[in-house]
Amino acid sequence: MANLEVNLGHHDRAIRHEQTALRYSYAVGEPGDCAINHFNLAIYLMLGGGPATESLAHRLASMVIFYQTASGYFSTSFQALSRDLASFAPGEPPLPADFAALCATVDQVEGVDLAALFNRLPKTRAATGDDALRQVLDFARQQPPPEPETPEPSPE
Repeated sequence: MANLEVNLGHHDRAIRHEQTALRYSYAVGEPGDCAINHFNLAIYLMLGGGPATESLAHRLASMVIFYQTASGYFSTSFQALSRDLASFAPGEPPLPADFAALCATVDQVEGVDLAALFNRLPKTRAATGDDALRQVLDFARQQPPPEPETPEPSPE
């Protein structure tokens, strides 16, 4: 429904539908679905003129989950994060101070508990949420500047 609404130009409706999808994903507890819904919500917030801190936080939440679960979506979705970060140049992106701040932002969506989800994930890549967030951001900072913007595919 969110994808349909955004294609119709109804950004507010797309955001509400994606927040509902995110809430259901957390209720089911499937990390991959949660990550995809965070990723999509970031897109809809950007398109709908939502706060940059929220859209970037949802993008980071998706990338932390993809990273920690060694998802193939991490490498295919990373260009989106690089573009997001570069879009704030020459200024600095509104990054969360730490994993707790990231959780506080994304947990504003009813039913979302990123810290609890993260605590259930394998700890083979990062031992803590702060480590995972730092590693994702370090990787993003090491990437070459993104290519000119092309339409962003959703991982769904």
